[in-house]
Amino acid sequence: MKMKHERSIKQAKFAVLGIILLYVVFASAWAFTERLKYGPDEPAHFIYVRSIGSHFRIPVLSHEETPHAEAWDFEKTARRQPLSASHEAHQPPLYYAIAAVPYVIASSLNADTDTTWRVVRLANVLIGAIWVYFLYRLLRELFGERRFAAAAGAGFVGLLPMSAYIGGVVNNDALVCALFTAAMWLVIKAFRQDRLDVGSTIIIGIFCGLTALAKSQGFLLFPVVLLAAFFISRRSNYENLARALLWALGTLGAASLVVSPWLIRNVIAVGALIPQSLHKPAPLVPIWFLTDQLFKYFWTPFWLIRDVVNEWGYLELTALFCAVVFLGLILHFVNCRKQKSKELLCRAEVWVLMAAPAVLIYVFLLRHTLLVDVGALQQGRLMLPSAGFVGMSVVLGFDSLTARNTMLKITAAAATGAALIAANIMIMRAVP
Repeated sequence: MKMKHERSIKQAKFAVLGIILLYVVFASAWAFTERLKYGPDEPAHFIYVRSIGSHFRIPVLSHEETPHAEAWDFEKTARRQPLSASHEAHQPPLYYAIAAVPYVIASSLNADTDTTWRVVRLANVLIGAIWVYFLYRLLRELFGERRFAAAAGAGFVGLLPMSAYIGGVVNNDALVCALFTAAMWLVIKAFRQDRLDVGSTIIIGIFCGLTALAKSQGFLLFPVVLLAAFFISRRSNYENLARALLWALGTLGAASLVVSPWLIRNVIAVGALIPQSLHKPAPLVPIWFLTDQLFKYFWTPFWLIRDVVNEWGYLELTALFCAVVFLGLILHFVNCRKQKSKELLCRAEVWVLMAAPAVLIYVFLLRHTLLVDVGALQQGRLMLPSAGFVGMSVVLGFDSLTARNTMLKITAAAATGAALIAANIMIMRAVP
């Protein structure tokens, strides 16, 4: 029995490794398939990387969208204007400081701009691979000994065409996904273990702060920490409410210390804690339209295939998939209620904690669209930091629907994996 258990653990580890390697393959393929300078806001991101790598400076904040044309002649613009302006200069600097390392290495080897660009893209692939690992750790915390279920959830999210795509272009999305997921893993772990110690306060605070230094979405972790503290206290009938509150405040304090240099710099340089660049609000955009756009651009880089794929067919297929998962989740909750199960995935608090980031990001994007920039409509990828919730839901949904048939369970997992692989390949072939 012990040998069988050890064999199962080893097989699960190989499965996770295989999923990470598969992600690396597809993200690397995207790094070479997508045309240089044509990733989402990629020239603006590259200007930021170049500015730190070459001049140790954050670029000038532009309030006009950085054109793709400027990126084609970086050598000339560098001689004419060493600090080119970028509309992404409002972004926190962590990703760009990391990406500046491969940039400097490639530049020191006299690589041309295109080669340097590819090198920075490939470095982002490694960040994406780390994200997939943290997805597994988060889901492993939720699924317990069901390692293959955790691996399946991480695999589903990691092999989404949009997930692989963001790992293969120059942007800060993969890093915020990795750090956000790591922070969520630590929060769920603290909740599961009722950990209110100094160690968890510091480590979670650091990861929350680093996430905010990667992208402003990281600040949405702050209310999640408060929720976790409330639920931990609720479990003890609020007997440890003061301790839980102190834990939450300590965590947020540590996070604030990590991110404070950036905030102070913003106040001094631009007069705002969190600056904005583009200002193209769309106050009359209906919520249903925003939701439709986010849904469409969450699964794939849809702009690459909208001329060759029927939009309604695409939406109907993804909506049908979600409906099947939802049906499975209903069965899961019914079984939890019937069996009066106390397992983690049957607890309402866990579902609230996992769903909270998705809800908060959605509200954040809604506000951003209505008041700041209509460009958020096509940025479904910004929902990816909360995609652990999607991976958990998909696995539980299919697990409930196939609970009594192991062969059907394996078939469903294989078919879903094959569909994701085929989708990645099909979209790559559609790239101009």
